[in-house]
Amino acid sequence: DIKGRTGFHRGDNGAPLLLDYHWKGFFKEAWQSSRQIPGSESAALKTGKSRIDQLVFVEPRYIVLHLPAGGKEETLERPLRAETAKGPRVALAASDMLPAGTWCDVRIVLLAPNVVGEALLREWLEYGRWRGMGGWRNGSYGRFSANLKPYTR
Repeated sequence: DIKGRTGFHRGDNGAPLLLDYHWKGFFKEAWQSSRQIPGSESAALKTGKSRIDQLVFVEPRYIVLHLPAGGKEETLERPLRAETAKGPRVALAASDMLPAGTWCDVRIVLLAPNVVGEALLREWLEYGRWRGMGGWRNGSYGRFSANLKPYTR
């Protein structure tokens, strides 16, 4: 509704959503960063982006974000600074923001656990504690913790 505003995808009932590809993108970023740490699981995985594309799948396609009791959506406004040929410029950006304690359920399917296994997955999810997911993760927004539970069909 506001030009330049970024927001969440929405379900039929208006609930905020993540899509499966947001998680796959997060895993690729986590692999890229974690592989720089000597001795990490990610450092041993070559061609991680293609391995994630081919062997890691996220279900469901639309992942509902559940707000904590009493939590409500807000708007985060922040300055965007840029150095241009005409000198420094500043603009305002606005994004939807969900409260701390927001959660989701997601299934992560590893088709070849001998190539991309639980240790790698845990390492990438731990990275979410530091970097986060979403539009302004560089500003420490979107950080999360994961509670892994085995899933069997």
